[in-house]
Amino acid sequence: MFKNFITITIRNFLRQKGFSLINLLGLTLGLTIGFMILLYVYNELSYDKFHKDYQRIYRISVKGKLGEMPLNVAVTPGAMGIHLKKDLPELEEYTMFEHRGGNQLIQAGNEKFYDQHIIYADTNFLKIFNFKWLNGNQKEALNNPYSVVLTESLAKKYFGDKNPVGETIRLNDQDILNVTGVIEDFPQETHLLGNMLISFESRIKNGDAQVFDNWSNFSYYTYVKLKPNIDPLKCSQKMTSLTYSYMGEDESKSTFQIKLYLQAISEIHLHSNLIGELSTNSDYSYIFILSAIAFGILFIAGINFMNLSTARSSSRAKEVSIRKIIGSSRSQLIFQFTLESILFSLLALIFSMALIEVLLPVFNDITGKQITLNYFENSGILCIFFGIALFLGIFSGSYPAFFLSAFKPIKIMNKTQKAGPSNKLFRNILVFFQFTISAGLIISTIAIYSQLHFVKNKELGFDKRNIFAISLRNDDLKKRASIIEDEIRQISGVESTSLSSSVPGMNLTGSSLYPEGFGSDPWMIYRFDVDENFIEKTMGMKIITGRNFSENHYSDSNAIIANSTLIRDLGWQDDPIGKTISNSEDEEETKREVFHIIGVVEDFHFRSMHEKIEPTIIHFQKNEPEFLIVRLNTKDINSTMDQIGKKWDFMNPDLPFNYNFLEDSFDSLYGSERKLGLLLVYLTIFAIIIASLGILGLASYTAEQRTKEIGIRKVLGASIFSISRMLTLEYLKLIIIANLVAWPISYKLMLMWLQNFYYHTSIPVWSFLMAAILTILPALVIINIQTIKTASSNPAKALKYE
Repeated sequence: MFKNFITITIRNFLRQKGFSLINLLGLTLGLTIGFMILLYVYNELSYDKFHKDYQRIYRISVKGKLGEMPLNVAVTPGAMGIHLKKDLPELEEYTMFEHRGGNQLIQAGNEKFYDQHIIYADTNFLKIFNFKWLNGNQKEALNNPYSVVLTESLAKKYFGDKNPVGETIRLNDQDILNVTGVIEDFPQETHLLGNMLISFESRIKNGDAQVFDNWSNFSYYTYVKLKPNIDPLKCSQKMTSLTYSYMGEDESKSTFQIKLYLQAISEIHLHSNLIGELSTNSDYSYIFILSAIAFGILFIAGINFMNLSTARSSSRAKEVSIRKIIGSSRSQLIFQFTLESILFSLLALIFSMALIEVLLPVFNDITGKQITLNYFENSGILCIFFGIALFLGIFSGSYPAFFLSAFKPIKIMNKTQKAGPSNKLFRNILVFFQFTISAGLIISTIAIYSQLHFVKNKELGFDKRNIFAISLRNDDLKKRASIIEDEIRQISGVESTSLSSSVPGMNLTGSSLYPEGFGSDPWMIYRFDVDENFIEKTMGMKIITGRNFSENHYSDSNAIIANSTLIRDLGWQDDPIGKTISNSEDEEETKREVFHIIGVVEDFHFRSMHEKIEPTIIHFQKNEPEFLIVRLNTKDINSTMDQIGKKWDFMNPDLPFNYNFLEDSFDSLYGSERKLGLLLVYLTIFAIIIASLGILGLASYTAEQRTKEIGIRKVLGASIFSISRMLTLEYLKLIIIANLVAWPISYKLMLMWLQNFYYHTSIPVWSFLMAAILTILPALVIINIQTIKTASSNPAKALKYE
């Protein structure tokens, strides 16, 4: 019997080639797109779960207030870990490290390279994080000063196939590091970024010996591994109390409020967006949106099959009647039609798996992922795909199976029952859902691109065009910074240069400062150092009150320029000039510094639009700068950059010329949003194609079923246009209603997404109109092609139809 069912299924497929191919194409596209999105979602949900006992690994983060200023950071004081491990028995182990994200110069032999993401790690780093060890002694690799562990790709880059253990490399033309081990590259599925691990003892040797006693510098990352069955919430509370005691503060009376909390390492990528994040994290809302889209597209594909199967009911009514007359039970018929649907779905699964292999490299380029699909290693993924395809087959075939098997043989044979019209309402509901999803995708895509356009074109408080920064990566460069700056400034095409401790697009260092008139209440204020050319000449910032720095003013050594946010928060709008801010409330403190305000600068964005502009002071300081910033004023940028490069190479022959344009740095802050937007563009296109395939099948069926009616109308004088309008009006109403339903839902979802940005645009009104146009036009074209084709036929043939 089963063989007979298979034979009937194949015959039906061949007999109805057009409908069958539309069904197969729709299911294949639906499964392909749905599965690729699910692969992306699976990848996002797997972050940092490769570490052994990852359920017990947490990052210590800090939130609270310093005075009126909120504090919510991923970094801690360097003294945090060592003290907590000593006094908190709940901790099994801890690690503390510092991350250097900018380009660092590495010399291996005679070759020089620039690489990023260097980690100064303590000896516990490789005990908590499980990166596969390839060469060297893991237990002793980071024990000694100037030891370095390379990732596999860097080891090959620097030393080829040679075992690098025992070799040396030079960092920033300064520190000589001994290679003590090699580990596998950090997998993409981690929020940690690292290409090499340098022993933290190296930092201590270079003058950071007091880091383990410093409670004011929030620059280090601290991770802990809890003992089994420890409640992280209770442990966090103990950590907070201990921290107050280390700082010599009474928690109930302290002038500042902080709270330590433990973030599960597996949740950081999707649930954390703090100041000082190691990498640009994603957001769980993206997972929700993409999962909804994946299942929505699978739902659309299933709806198409269901729609077309029920639409073909009249062509199979006699088949059902004859089979019932010769003894087939309803359960057998249900099994037959469900089996057909399952076989269609499994055939589509085979084609979709082949299509995924072809499209996966393109998909990885769009999303920035490195997703691979190995069916032997990931048999679970294959089982999930098979299960979804099987469920889709059963779901898609369920209604047609029950509907077709319910036909009454005698009424069908006597033509007293008309197969088909009774399921019209159900088919219309399914079409409605298809176009609701398609319209929602269009609105979401436009909203995301509108926000990206907003952040790209919003005034930043400075002019980011034609500015690049050169990192002064060692002590020698910092000492000669003014000389190098003077030489580069003389090059034609260079408008201005300046020296600073930071550049926009980077994180700023915040510290506890004490504005006058606020007593012992500290404020978290961000700070960086610049020369007199930075604010107006180089960055194009606007001073709205007071004056700029000047070397002619001796008192400017302790002068500061505050941003508008700080002045507004302090309530100093009326008379900010001359107000002071100090680094200590104790006037007898020997290291106390008092800074006086000489000017107020218009607010500027130092970080992405996700984050609020924080209270910031700019300090006048030329010693030991970190960056040389250059503004160009030329149309021939390439020629000018060549001249600057030659000048740099002449002055610094051992340091290759390396720079970053500020415009590129800011654009990189929105990488995840651009990837999501591009992904939604493709998903929208495919959703419209799949929905249009459904409309194509239904339009073909409708035109076929109403052939005789069309013929009669033509004989009575109806025009082709009037017939086409009559047949398209029904679907046009459905699509308009679908849009009206999609609009508020999409608006609400996109409004939630926009809340990820502190500064955001509104959802454009025209996006709703565009959704209507892009869903209505393809449907109208498809429906009219089919109806006009039928209406243009000879009425005489139409009247003889059936």
